[in-house]
Amino acid sequence: MPSERTPSKPGAAGFFAKPFDRDEFVGTVREGLAISRLKNMQATEHSTISRATGHQATLVEKLRQHDGDSARPATHPQEPGSPPAMDPTVSQRAAHRSTIVGHLAMLDTFLLKLTAVHRQTSTRLSAAQDTLRRHAFPQPIRQREGEHLHGLAERP
Repeated sequence: MPSERTPSKPGAAGFFAKPFDRDEFVGTVREGLAISRLKNMQATEHSTISRATGHQATLVEKLRQHDGDSARPATHPQEPGSPPAMDPTVSQRAAHRSTIVGHLAMLDTFLLKLTAVHRQTSTRLSAAQDTLRRHAFPQPIRQREGEHLHGLAERP
């Protein structure tokens, strides 16, 4: 007889000895459902972080290209001593750059908050898995039987 109980099927939350305790059964099912929800949340958060990180890299590349294009000399040179002409493309480029920088700032804030939430979800998942292990896989059977017999021997 093995001293530890393990589930026989993948994804099983645990064993329930017959007759089983209703409260233990309900608690184990609740923990299993909580773990399933937390795993789904964690996968969604991870996917969102990956997409946002990719979007961030795209914006950074666009900003680099924009700044590289802005560094090129003007196509029509100015005459010396004349006031600088306001080129409409310069103001459009400045507005475009400002928009990209604004989006990057919002994306950075979003990623910081989402990674904090993701860490909390991971912590909650670990705690729920530990709780399920304690409920579903109690101490080895022989050890519990020995404690039970030992407790009976101490009674007068």
